Amino acid sequence: MKLSVKYILIYIITVVITLSALWYEKEHKIQQHLKIESQNVEKQYNIIYNEYKKIANILYNTKINTSKVINIFKDAKSSDKIIQDKTRQKLYLELDPTYRILKNYNLKQLHFHLPDNKSFLRFHRPKKYGDDLTYARDTVNYVNNNKKKIDGFEQGKIYDGFKFVFPIFNGKEYLGSVETSFSTLALITTYQKSFYDYANFLLPKNKVKERVFKSEVSNYQQAHFESFYIEKKVNDKVSKTDLFNNMDNLGISHKEIEEKLLNKERIVLYNDLHEYHFLPVLNPVTETLEGVFIAVQKHHYITDKIKNFNTISTILILLLSISIYFLYRINIYKHNITEQNNKLNTVINEADSGIGIMDINGNFLEVNDNYSTLLGYTKDELLKLNCVDLTADEQKELAKEYLQKALKDGKLSKVHKICNKKDGSAIHLEFSLKLLPQKNAFIVVINSMEDKIQLKKLNENLIEEVGNQLNEIRHKDVILQRQSMDAAMGEMIDAIAHQWKGPLNAIKLNTQLYEFEFQYNDTPDIEKLKKVSYQIDEQIDHLLDTLESFRSFFRPDQTFEDIELSKIVESVLMLTKDELIKNNIETNITGDTDLKVSVIPNEFKHIIINLISNSKDAFNENDIKSRDITFEILKTEKNAILKVCDTAGGIPENIIDNIFKANFTTKEKGKGTGIGLYMTKQIIDKNNADVKVYSIDNGVCFEITLPCV
Repeated sequence: MKLSVKYILIYIITVVITLSALWYEKEHKIQQHLKIESQNVEKQYNIIYNEYKKIANILYNTKINTSKVINIFKDAKSSDKIIQDKTRQKLYLELDPTYRILKNYNLKQLHFHLPDNKSFLRFHRPKKYGDDLTYARDTVNYVNNNKKKIDGFEQGKIYDGFKFVFPIFNGKEYLGSVETSFSTLALITTYQKSFYDYANFLLPKNKVKERVFKSEVSNYQQAHFESFYIEKKVNDKVSKTDLFNNMDNLGISHKEIEEKLLNKERIVLYNDLHEYHFLPVLNPVTETLEGVFIAVQKHHYITDKIKNFNTISTILILLLSISIYFLYRINIYKHNITEQNNKLNTVINEADSGIGIMDINGNFLEVNDNYSTLLGYTKDELLKLNCVDLTADEQKELAKEYLQKALKDGKLSKVHKICNKKDGSAIHLEFSLKLLPQKNAFIVVINSMEDKIQLKKLNENLIEEVGNQLNEIRHKDVILQRQSMDAAMGEMIDAIAHQWKGPLNAIKLNTQLYEFEFQYNDTPDIEKLKKVSYQIDEQIDHLLDTLESFRSFFRPDQTFEDIELSKIVESVLMLTKDELIKNNIETNITGDTDLKVSVIPNEFKHIIINLISNSKDAFNENDIKSRDITFEILKTEKNAILKVCDTAGGIPENIIDNIFKANFTTKEKGKGTGIGLYMTKQIIDKNNADVKVYSIDNGVCFEITLPCV
């Protein structure tokens, strides 16, 4: 049987709307992911940069800004060339061992400058000096003019790098400045080992050509973009350069990318396999574009999102196809039932058998034409009579027994009965009774049972079919709920990776600082080392606490447990700590924190997680600046109350009563499914609790009431 045009149109429209909503949700999640990853790129960049800044400060304070070096350098201002050359030689001999050691840690340059911005000594090119850096080096010019230190990424006359420029004084006399510079390779290699598959720096061509010695331009080569160079030695040592060279299918032309970069715009792009992060790096003095840091990694999250979209789309199309087909079949079935009922009424009215309805005492309530015809009475006359009254005298008692037996057994089939017609004559009938489901009346058939059998079978088949449909719907609902829980578990596991990135990186960097202190200081700073050790222990404890929290969260425990309500909230806040930090959300637990309740802990955690997730989405969608979630624990005479309130803008009064209904969502079309709060309500009911929701001045409160222990 072909589907009608009506149902084909319904199917097409439903599929288009569903797939559009899923696609929009997928793209929204991907953009959120890219935004967070872009923030992580900058955060990790700053962490590594600050570690090299610490090294530069240590080098300056322990090796350069010393009385011995100052006594040497103070003669650099002499107008006598011989004295200057001797000073340059002494300074070189004094610091060259330190410079050579630190070169192993990517120290690129150690460079002294005179107050008039002229180069005095380059340890990496000791024979190049005397050139004016005023217009080539903004940081050197800044320090000599302001006599204050400054740092940042800057193109030099030989190499680019992270420049840390310090003023040098002899008492109150200003002698000039000194620069310690680390190569971009230092940051890039650390980045590739710890975070991303590929990293590098793009350098604007105009800056390189304007500032670099002509003899040193060969240190650079053409980058993937026309207006940028990359440092040749760095590129030779960076692995997986094919990830940078194969930037295809990004949805934007290379020319457009280049224009955005020159305009100092941060860009995040992705193709089928990788995501590309471009971070503009500005000159610390002029804030003009000095370079672009690029990081590339495989996007497992985006790949999974695309796979999930394809899988869910396929499943939903299949389910929609089945649903539309069943709706069509149900409509056909209802139509057939209506037709069959009409036919049945026709059969009853036109059947050869007499069919009627009487109450349990035998009084007629309804009869067909043939029933009155067989007994010779009119319908109105029969409706005033009793079945026993129509029975022949010798069977009156038997007729009463038949009624009792039918009432007891629910039916009486094909018994021989003699009745008196209106004219006094006897008529032999094949008499059957069927007690109606309400047990307050019988269906009576005389002379024929075929129509009654058909009616009975029809009713039984209808009840069975409806029951089957209800069971199938319930089964599908269970599957959808399970899928929802599995998806939530997937997102929580994904959170583990983000939860651990920060602590692991901090441990790594503190370990390097520990090693540096022992290698390059004759007398290590014990207090500083204790502090570093304490920070490492603190990060390890954080990792262990996080692991135990996740293990506890995923343990399939379905038993009720007496537990402090605040402990459940604290456990969830531990699980979601990084997500809260990323979204700038502050949390606070107040009230009776020792109050105990009896709940299924892991299920009750899902309630808190769902409420936090809803608040987070509302903060982001409404672009709220001040983001707070409070957990207030109160005790009444018999109950405990947990109030979860946020400052995310609230819920409109005209829809607040519907938020716990299945498939209802306050989010924009395509941004939510409505299952989160529906499942929250189901878990609350299972834990013998109750919930109400109401708006406050700048947000919403969920008030969960449950019995105290």
